[in-house]
Amino acid sequence: KNSLGNSFVIFVIFALAAGWWFSGWPQILKKPAIPPEIKVAHATTETFTTAGTFTNGWTAPADVYSVTAETWGGGGGSGGGTGTTLPGGSGGGGGAYASKVINVTPGNSYTYVVGAAGLKSGGTAGGDSSFTGNASVQSLACGGTSGANNGGTAGAGGTTACSDGTTEFAGGAGAAGAGTSGGGGGESAGTTATGGSASGTTGGTGTDGTDGSAGQLLGVAGVAGNNPGAGAGGSGRREGGSEQGASGGVGQVQLTYTAITVALTGTVTASITETDIVTGGKTIILTVTGDTWVAAGATFDAQRQNIINGLDSAQAEGTGWDAVVKATQAVSGVVRTSNTVVTITLDAFASYNITAQETITATIPATALVAGNAIVATPTFIIS
Repeated sequence: KNSLGNSFVIFVIFALAAGWWFSGWPQILKKPAIPPEIKVAHATTETFTTAGTFTNGWTAPADVYSVTAETWGGGGGSGGGTGTTLPGGSGGGGGAYASKVINVTPGNSYTYVVGAAGLKSGGTAGGDSSFTGNASVQSLACGGTSGANNGGTAGAGGTTACSDGTTEFAGGAGAAGAGTSGGGGGESAGTTATGGSASGTTGGTGTDGTDGSAGQLLGVAGVAGNNPGAGAGGSGRREGGSEQGASGGVGQVQLTYTAITVALTGTVTASITETDIVTGGKTIILTVTGDTWVAAGATFDAQRQNIINGLDSAQAEGTGWDAVVKATQAVSGVVRTSNTVVTITLDAFASYNITAQETITATIPATALVAGNAIVATPTFIIS
């Protein structure tokens, strides 16, 4: 009887264990898989606000092949009031804005210019700002002109005609001094619109540029232009001593860029041998950061052979990588897994035969990436 009872208990325990196992509960208790890390490219912005010419003043960091160069010209200065019966000084014009994507080479140095503030009393206009990259390609924004004394000619905004950018906007005009008051300064150009022009004593405003300074009242000196690139406000009529105008805003150069890298992973990065290449099936995974592969479909398909051609051996054996693998790998093994990932699955190569280890480097052709720069993937991998 005890033996029968024990057998029954064992049977029940077994049945419960089997039911629990096949119910899927063991999977629930497993530690969840950690998803692969997703790398996000972050843009870096550098802003230069000190007036002057800086020859070879900026060096392209590693893995940076292009910059968005935004430039603002210097603002015009304002006029003063020199007579007790004459109008106040006129306001200065705002600087223009220009933006352009410019190619650079990592490690090379480049020249930029930050436009100086325009001088008071009808003096020198605001300086032009620029950045010059490869092949002397420039982003250049012109400065605004300066307003004259005693209600004379108001400063004009920097124009798009003398600027050089893929995107360009003119600066706003200053206003002429009238009666006892000075004219307002023009707004600098914004990144999306022309700068607002001054009206009477009110400085130019209304867009995403830098507001122009207000024109001043009887006996009050002019007000300097705001940075970057706004026009100065004119002084009021003279009361006692002459009322002086003021300088415009200094220009600005701003560079925004993202490093472009390609990481090489996959089963080839493990310890692989000649036999692994003969057998086939190893994978090379190329993950881009800071750029994307060209569009899927015919555009990418046309680049698959170019991607294979970029897989180079540091050696040159007659039956080695370049002569066998690179020369005969089928393009069907190159798959665009996502906008940033390409997976290459190697064919089997029976004739692959080396006498010493080979080091393989993957260079991504410029035509396979949207930004159009050839990038060397890291790390290399070795076949022993």
